[in-house]
Amino acid sequence: MTEVFDTSFYLDLLDPWESNLLKASIWKIVDNLSIEAKTCNPYDDLKERVSKFKPDLIAFTSYSFNIGIQRKLLSPLKKEFPEIKVIAGGVQVCLNPEDSINEPYIDMICNGEGEELIKEVCSRIETRENMENIKGLWIKKDNAIIRNGITDKVDINKNPTLNLDSYDPVQIYGLYEGHAYRMGHIETTRGCPYNCSYCGSGAMREVYRKSGDNRYIRHKDPVKLIQECTELKEKYNLEMFYFQDGTFTAKPLSLLEKLAPLYRKEVGLPFIALVRPETISKRVAELLGIMGCVHVSIGVESGVQSYREKVLNRRMSNQTIIDAVRFLRANNIHVSTYNMIGLPGMDRKHVFETIKLNKEAKPNSSIVSIFLPFPDNELTKTLISKGLITTTEIKSQLGATPNVEIKEMKAEEIIGLYDTFNLYVELPTFLYPIIELLEKQNPIANLARKVLYKFVR
Repeated sequence: MTEVFDTSFYLDLLDPWESNLLKASIWKIVDNLSIEAKTCNPYDDLKERVSKFKPDLIAFTSYSFNIGIQRKLLSPLKKEFPEIKVIAGGVQVCLNPEDSINEPYIDMICNGEGEELIKEVCSRIETRENMENIKGLWIKKDNAIIRNGITDKVDINKNPTLNLDSYDPVQIYGLYEGHAYRMGHIETTRGCPYNCSYCGSGAMREVYRKSGDNRYIRHKDPVKLIQECTELKEKYNLEMFYFQDGTFTAKPLSLLEKLAPLYRKEVGLPFIALVRPETISKRVAELLGIMGCVHVSIGVESGVQSYREKVLNRRMSNQTIIDAVRFLRANNIHVSTYNMIGLPGMDRKHVFETIKLNKEAKPNSSIVSIFLPFPDNELTKTLISKGLITTTEIKSQLGATPNVEIKEMKAEEIIGLYDTFNLYVELPTFLYPIIELLEKQNPIANLARKVLYKFVR
């Protein structure tokens, strides 16, 4: 038997990112769902839940940007309940298992994919069998660490359909264009074939390659995927799906050709996906339209092609980006672009090249974030090795405030461009001098931004 302790909505655990979005007037208010922040102490709630449920094992997914929350909740809990084993898993654990296992509140980690491992761990806890030889399990024993390599890859076609019964019912909702929909989140592909320097997907693939496995990327069989979608749709009365693959369109064209009519006929719900420009041909965009895709997010990141290629390892032309957006919009798919500012080597002129590319591509909306140097990815390691940033500069923010100092722009200017990026994209260039005044952080500028954002899409 299991229970889920949900850390969502606790006021003490909210990231400043959320309040910054509201402050910048960028975040749309949801029109059909209201959730009040929990003002009680999250640790007290966790302690009470553990005292009543009396678990043998506490399992959690570790993320670098919420390490503070993990320590805040689990460090005191481990001291009060030392007999309860704590296991961590997730991408961050796989990319940096040594640091993860050395956290004092963690007893063991899952190094690799964990669906089969967690079942084996639970089985051996129940039967009181020794766990020291489970492949991929790193475990502390007598002031030492037993390291059992990495787990085998999981056959994603054999995974059961998600069961969301233990979660707060509000978690079934996902937000899209200011409205909350009953939304199912499904993985259709595991692994990403690309190597963006700021992302951990390529690094995760490299972890398995070093273990001797060169075939990390797996696509779910269309029939299996349709079965899962149908089951979730019926059980949870879903209105929409979110396909959570890093690049939904990285599939072979033959697979998309098979999947598109099946999904439209058997499932028939609108869906959201993440795509890459170079994967979007005219035919792929047509297939997404046939399936019922209503929204895609597509990475632009930088408007300077040479910077994208050399620094971000994204090898595509500006024209490829423009064409991809055009193909998608021609099939009535809402397109949002992802953009980054605040990276070393990116000055104000560079930011306006990104704004210019967004104007030329004409997406329905543009999303901007301030560079977040995730530990253990290629770009962060490169910047540290060159002395451009230090590990102490990396903060736990979610892309709405500067995380590192760069010589090209001060923090105030980066924040100002973050607050006005979409105004520059949406409004004509003759208004740029006025928008520049709104980069300032004062009550008048804040109010003016709020008013203007009501008139841009």
